[in-house]
Amino acid sequence: MKKKILIILFLTFNFSEWIPLGQLLTFPPTMGIGGRDLAQMNIWAGSCAWALSPGSSGVNFLRLAVGARAAGMGEAFTAVADDASAVGWNPAGLTQIEDKQIFFVHGLLPLFVNQDLVSYAQSWDKYSFGFSANFLSSGKMYRTTENASGDYTGTNGQFESVDSAFMFSFAQRTGGFGFGATLKILRSVIDSYSGNAIGVDVGFLYRFGNNKNFKLAAVLQNFGSKMKYSNDVQDGLPMGMRLGGSYAVGTELGKMNLSFDLNLPIDHSAGVHLGLEYWIQDIAAIRIGYKTDRINDLDALSGLCCGGGVKFENFEVDYAYVPYGDLGQTHRISILAS
Repeated sequence: MKKKILIILFLTFNFSEWIPLGQLLTFPPTMGIGGRDLAQMNIWAGSCAWALSPGSSGVNFLRLAVGARAAGMGEAFTAVADDASAVGWNPAGLTQIEDKQIFFVHGLLPLFVNQDLVSYAQSWDKYSFGFSANFLSSGKMYRTTENASGDYTGTNGQFESVDSAFMFSFAQRTGGFGFGATLKILRSVIDSYSGNAIGVDVGFLYRFGNNKNFKLAAVLQNFGSKMKYSNDVQDGLPMGMRLGGSYAVGTELGKMNLSFDLNLPIDHSAGVHLGLEYWIQDIAAIRIGYKTDRINDLDALSGLCCGGGVKFENFEVDYAYVPYGDLGQTHRISILAS
């Protein structure tokens, strides 16, 4: 029987189904990790529990939603991205910030996965710059063994998995048009194996209307080298494109943002993301969103997202709740200081 590495921690491998069985690893009795086995092992803590088919890309933590505000709006954020989180969404969005901002995120994901991110962005005249460090950690997991028949035989110590992305962004504004690019330095560590890669995002944003309240945007994501592990295994980045639009309208109580995204990954079917954000007197916000790419993988209700936020002085605190069906729920908290 062919041995496979099974890391079930919101982890998926290069076969046709994900199996939510908890934090388990199965290695061959020798405890060795073969080249093809490691190539099959992809951390999936992204925005939905897609089942990756053979040949699918890895390094899937790059799909993880950046920030509670975006998550609460169903990740329909490509055209909205008007704060320091734009480093992870659409670098062209950095042209919308004023002065400087710092952004923190902590995410509690299913099966004890944690996401932590910090971003800094600053504008200067028609130029904007940004930096972000994004970390995804599994915590400790047991390494389990199997016999020649593939039966579970016990455990042999613990290990952990940590992925990181260091991102550097530059953007320029010309009238209502914005252009931006992000360089990503990526690292993945799984037990004693590590890999490195370089990726690039390129984004565009166009603002128009009487008050520039209409926005259209596009971003090419994660184009670059393959993740090269220490045993010469290579894993492709999750490349794709997002198209988005948003409309902001004033109301008697405040302002409402309506947004949509079309997500076009190279290794999965397209998904439509819809979002709504309502600010009351620029003090408190409520958000709701929906993602169609959840329907086949989990269930229709798992496409729903919601959240809220409050502003006081130069701070904004946001929260988002996103269900993952039988896997549980995710909670994200982010803080924006400007």
